[in-house]
Amino acid sequence: MAQLNFYALSDSRFENEDDRLTLVCRIADKAYGLGHRVYIYTASLAQSQQLDSLLWQFKASSFLPHQLGSTFEQCKICISHEEPDHEFTDVVINLNSAAVSSPERLVRLNELVGPDNASLKAGRNHFRAYKAQGL
Repeated sequence: MAQLNFYALSDSRFENEDDRLTLVCRIADKAYGLGHRVYIYTASLAQSQQLDSLLWQFKASSFLPHQLGSTFEQCKICISHEEPDHEFTDVVINLNSAAVSSPERLVRLNELVGPDNASLKAGRNHFRAYKAQGL
């Protein structure tokens, strides 16, 4: 059964996309440091590419091994706008407007809900969908 975390980003500092993505990097860094594999489910290819660039420079003192694309066999941190395969069972960070299907297979699912109305609406819909599935 997945542990479900919602990050309510109501603080004005998270209105900026770069600040939100920096938080994603921090969550990915922590999960990776705990030995997890991480899948960052983005809203678009452009957001995937932005995160890819940000992860290269996120920490000056270390490197977070990551790659673009949904192939996770050799990947420690995958970044893609495509939903993770059902074989992926570790940590997902969801930035997509769609809820993750079959979330119960995951160790942990992290949802970021921004202060804007579209993000709040998507977050509420995700919460209802996951609750209906017993999470």
